[in-house]
Amino acid sequence: MASTGDDWFIEQFMAIQSRLYRYIATLVAGRTDAEDLLQKTALSAWRERQRFEQGRDFFAWVCGVARNHVRHYYRSAKRSRVTIDSDVAEQLAVQLVEQDHETRQMQDALDECLRRLPGEQRKLLQRFYEGATAGTLAQELGRSVDALYKSLQRTRTALSACVNGILAAEGQV
Repeated sequence: MASTGDDWFIEQFMAIQSRLYRYIATLVAGRTDAEDLLQKTALSAWRERQRFEQGRDFFAWVCGVARNHVRHYYRSAKRSRVTIDSDVAEQLAVQLVEQDHETRQMQDALDECLRRLPGEQRKLLQRFYEGATAGTLAQELGRSVDALYKSLQRTRTALSACVNGILAAEGQV
């Protein structure tokens, strides 16, 4: 990737850091080990940042760097505690990246579908999922609680159909 400074790397890494930690933490037993591996991964990715090819999935690329550290961890971790086989860890790592990619696609589709919702439906969902009670919302809207729940159910059904439609159009379902 042509460097126009290193801000691109910092921005990209900060955006995926918590996802990367969760990824690593699923592959190793202890929190301290996961934190250490996250730091090693960050340092290695920083050192190798010029090898990142623009247009590639940054998260998948950094997960590859992390996977190498996890492999080394298991090779050198013939410790007294129980660890998983490195082949199993490798298979799990690949599967986690694929699942993350699918989850991101579903989230992107949901975001798009939420943008398409009429404003009143979107506000209703937002208020409900932010913790407003059904009774309070029903009273504000001049509806019964049952009518409110039916409206929420119709909106959820419409969102589900929209997400499935987008994913099907992209060949993801």
